[in-house]
Amino acid sequence: MRKMSKSRVIIADTDINYMIPLQLKFIKDFAEEIDLEVITDEDYFNELFLSPQRVDFLLVSDKLYDASLQRHSITNLFLMTEQAPGDWNRQETGIHRVYKYTSVREIFHEILSKSSGSLTGSSYSRKEPKIILVYSG
Repeated sequence: MRKMSKSRVIIADTDINYMIPLQLKFIKDFAEEIDLEVITDEDYFNELFLSPQRVDFLLVSDKLYDASLQRHSITNLFLMTEQAPGDWNRQETGIHRVYKYTSVREIFHEILSKSSGSLTGSSYSRKEPKIILVYSG
């Protein structure tokens, strides 16, 4: 029986304080399903993407994003932007924009709705009901 490989998720942003809650949410909901890489150093990010990469989910800040990322095998690319949704003047093909300063819950809802079921975290999966019986003589 072949073991399913974990999804490779990269979150890249130089704002460390912003990254902590997002990182914790991924760990809490998807710890068993993903290999999570958190990158806060711009030089390391640029060096990593000098060689071909295969990434299932890339959440990258608009400050680190470069069009050259399109040449890599990235299944789901989410661009975290500081511009409000009304200010988005053009949509690139294959890129999902996420307003960076919305709640972590809303970012996750956006990711799950646009990832075509690729991620099903513990808090989003269907749970079997528990039955508790109380008996008194």
